[in-house]
Amino acid sequence: MLELLDEPLLLDELPEDEDDEGDEEELLDDESLLELLLEPATGGLFWRMIKSTMKTAVQIASGTMLATTIGLLAMLLVGLMSWPPARGVSGIAIGLITSTMFALLLRKKLGQPISIVASGIGAIVACFFAISTAEILPPGSLQWFFQGGLYGAAFGVPVAAILSPLALMERRRVNDDSVSN
Repeated sequence: MLELLDEPLLLDELPEDEDDEGDEEELLDDESLLELLLEPATGGLFWRMIKSTMKTAVQIASGTMLATTIGLLAMLLVGLMSWPPARGVSGIAIGLITSTMFALLLRKKLGQPISIVASGIGAIVACFFAISTAEILPPGSLQWFFQGGLYGAAFGVPVAAILSPLALMERRRVNDDSVSN
């Protein structure tokens, strides 16, 4: 039975169009096979739920990673213009505030479901690692801007992506509160 699932499904039983000769066999990809199997059992509801949930998860993760990147970029620009305000805790605070404000803007104005907490934590991690590269690179230089920014993004953006499902938990809690009232 498992061997059948690894090979593409050949459909000979489907009604043919008048234009087709009938010599060609259609191959189903994994998505249409799953839809074909789930359609009769659930009336397509289950498949639409899966697609909707995956779309929402991608929107949440991409928005959260974007907000984290904007926070890191703001700290890097401040550090490039003047290094003293961007070093240490004040640099991390610049990234955190910018990231959370951008996440709030995306959530309120565009209606995007974005995790504000995850973007803030990702910005903290990204800014910390970007600032820490100032020990091996000249602080406030273009070299620090690009290499430190990439180093910070390499750690902070994945943290934001991993924590982005926190927005789903917040969204579910808000929906549960509205149902219970």
